[in-house]
Amino acid sequence: MSVVVVDTECIPEKTTKPLVRLLEEQGIDAAFVMVRVNGAVVRREDYCRCEVSRGALVKAYPFVGGG
Repeated sequence: MSVVVVDTECIPEKTTKPLVRLLEEQGIDAAFVMVRVNGAVVRREDYCRCEVSRGALVKAYPFVGGG
């Protein structure tokens, strides 16, 4: 499984950005990933409410399908 480490250095100092917007700006479709912010899993329904600051460790784990 490949993990994408999301760049948070694009967030200006002393501000935050919604997780969903951060993912979109980096070309990641929020519908197809599970995300951890600083080690904590963020529920998909909270992607819009989760505010991320510069320096946060954000990892996106793509869903893998198969049969």
